[in-house]
Amino acid sequence: MTAPARFALLAFVLVLSGCDSGNPPAVPAQPSIVGTWAIQSRVQNTYATLEQTQRALDFFSPVGGELVVSGAVSASLRYLEARYSDPVGDGSLRGYSFRNVPAASGQRPLVTFGVTDTGSAVVSETRADGSMHGFYVEDPPNTALFSLGADTVRVARARYVESGTGAEVFVSGVLVLPHRTIPGGAETLVRSQAPSFDLDDQRLTFNADGTFRATFGNSTSTGRWAAVGDGTFTSLIDGVSADLTSRYTLQESVLTATTPVGPCDAVCLFFVQKDLALPAGAVRDARLTSVATFDRVQP
Repeated sequence: MTAPARFALLAFVLVLSGCDSGNPPAVPAQPSIVGTWAIQSRVQNTYATLEQTQRALDFFSPVGGELVVSGAVSASLRYLEARYSDPVGDGSLRGYSFRNVPAASGQRPLVTFGVTDTGSAVVSETRADGSMHGFYVEDPPNTALFSLGADTVRVARARYVESGTGAEVFVSGVLVLPHRTIPGGAETLVRSQAPSFDLDDQRLTFNADGTFRATFGNSTSTGRWAAVGDGTFTSLIDGVSADLTSRYTLQESVLTATTPVGPCDAVCLFFVQKDLALPAGAVRDARLTSVATFDRVQP
């Protein structure tokens, strides 16, 4: 039975139930995906399958030690955000960035510190209101301030200044990078990261006729959706590859959407491998998915 036919049948049954006051109250219908939904959270997950069991960087556990940020911004940075690699050549280490909250949390204020092997460094803050502030090392790039190793990162105390306001922060500390053992031959979640930008204006509208509309700011996309059984639904935006079909589950009034980000080609595999600090050829396969949750917008 098609989606429109199911909804028509449900409406017919409810009308009949309302006509006979002697009947017991009808059992409430199961929640429907039809309606408008506003985004509440989003994370991008990276899954990797390794050729063999390997020791790799751990993006979920806190680091040993901390980077202390003081001054106009106060924070303790204890989570690894990224490992920068040379985009050409052998992909050797170029730098790291660290953050004050787990990458998948979406919490604010978000404070990050990024440093490269050229001696450049920046402190970034995303405040609760969504405003972003950047503080840059006051002196010219100075590699003597930083020691970047495969297991340990040392940052000597220095001043960082925000252009325009003159506000200043100080950063210093020693970090021991976390590692984990990833089994070979088994797909494993290796990274999960929330975006730093606001999601307040992203909405989905599912219509009873099987059409839907997705809006993000001033952009609008349309497509079709369908129930696929076991309480799940799928949607496909018009003109988009079927490989990027979104799958939805609805539990306790929370709609969860899982969407493939796209195929992980050779370049993608290269960077997944280098993010994890693994040797060439260590990653057999990888895939990226976007997982978002939505709450129903009441009419």
